[in-house]
Amino acid sequence: MKTILDLIVEELKPAFTGCGYDEKYIRVTVSNRPDLCEYQCNGAMAAAKAYKKKPIDIANEVVEKTAGSKMFSEINAVMPGFINIRLNPCYLASYVQQVAEDEKLGLNAAKKPETIIIDYGGANVAKPLHVGHLRSAVIGESIKRISRYMGHHVISDVHLGDWGLQMGLIIEELHDRQPDLVYFDPDYTGEYPSEPPFTISELEDIYPAASAKSKVDAAFRERAQQATFKLQSGYAPFHAIWKHIMNVSLKDLKKNYGNLNVSFDLWKGESDAQPYIPGLIEGASEGVGLGHEFLRHIERTRVMIHVVDVASTEGRDPVDDINKINKELEAYNPEIAKRPQIIAANKTDAIYVEEGEEDPVERLKKEFEPKGIPVYPISAVSGKGLKELLYAVQKKLDELPKERMVFEQEFFPEDMLLAENLPYTVEQDPEDEHRFIIEGPKIEKMLGYTNLDSEKGFAFFQRFLKDTGILDELEQAGIQEGDTVRMYGLSFTYYK
Repeated sequence: MKTILDLIVEELKPAFTGCGYDEKYIRVTVSNRPDLCEYQCNGAMAAAKAYKKKPIDIANEVVEKTAGSKMFSEINAVMPGFINIRLNPCYLASYVQQVAEDEKLGLNAAKKPETIIIDYGGANVAKPLHVGHLRSAVIGESIKRISRYMGHHVISDVHLGDWGLQMGLIIEELHDRQPDLVYFDPDYTGEYPSEPPFTISELEDIYPAASAKSKVDAAFRERAQQATFKLQSGYAPFHAIWKHIMNVSLKDLKKNYGNLNVSFDLWKGESDAQPYIPGLIEGASEGVGLGHEFLRHIERTRVMIHVVDVASTEGRDPVDDINKINKELEAYNPEIAKRPQIIAANKTDAIYVEEGEEDPVERLKKEFEPKGIPVYPISAVSGKGLKELLYAVQKKLDELPKERMVFEQEFFPEDMLLAENLPYTVEQDPEDEHRFIIEGPKIEKMLGYTNLDSEKGFAFFQRFLKDTGILDELEQAGIQEGDTVRMYGLSFTYYK
């Protein structure tokens, strides 16, 4: 179904062509002065130069040709050559009726349907929804429905917060409340119960209580960190508790989202991403995973610091991760692989070592320090070891030659400015036909970003006017050589 703007253009075509003017000059916009008119046509301004006539004379001719139009209740030519339009209420009512009767309510289907994935849930398991989730749910559901209505294939995902320390907190708080559960019996070898040991109401009480306790009880927090590590390492009893948490939470979340009339195609969570993380590193030198972009940025570094999770809280092996990264560096550029390296063994506060197991920090040192890669145990949470790490890095940098490395610029912020879909207006000053005013957020941002006193800045300014189509719009508005263009505090004379 055609839009109102398209229909106004069609109504004006016979008037323009009947007066001998090319229909390409018809340009209709919603008026920015609703007190004067609803719609505005600046076609006379654009045609003036081509036909060597005053814009107001062209506008008057066109308006005269529209006499008797049932579409317009009012159409006037005003200085210096604008055509102001108000729609006939009866015509507008008829149009609205057509929209109401249209199967798609006047919405045109997408010409090239696309597959779109929308993540708009963000709920955390074991926690109730709050007002912050309402906003994303309503906006996301609306975008999903509109996109589907247009013919796109849309996949919606709730993306649950279902991994990490919060699970360890719940497990340990459950242990304190119900220590006799089979999940906490190290000698238990049977199947774990299918029924959860808590209701949703109890679960929603457990997490806040556990979170509050961890802030004042360091021993409890350490137990929770150990429980998280064991869960993410595949410890069966804790994995069984996690499944109970998921089942109880999901049932409640689906009920609450259903009450909001919000639905998701996928109920994926953070835990679903775990299997894919290793592949981000492996194959990077061949362009897969993180790919060449990641490795190319490493070229800029003089010293490489491997920050690894020495406690393996997410079930990863820090030794294996470092070896894989170095393998990809070697394959990509052997010279990069030779640069000094330092290992920051993070999360030492979360280390949990079973009796008879090797300390993970000592394991890292045994593996890498004979290769000349020092290991510094740190805790980003407590700050322990950070000072020693920074001193070591600074010392290493001071020892290296101060060779200047020059790289080609990869990111050009001005290109983003050109592509940004921000609004702006190009208008002839109603008080001076030789002055044109360009305003709007896109112009403000450009002027704030650009130093016009520099050669580079002025060159970008010229490219900005051309590439955004502003110069074309000025010509369509009827600008002549010698006319003035004003952009807020900036003014310049127009010459081709």
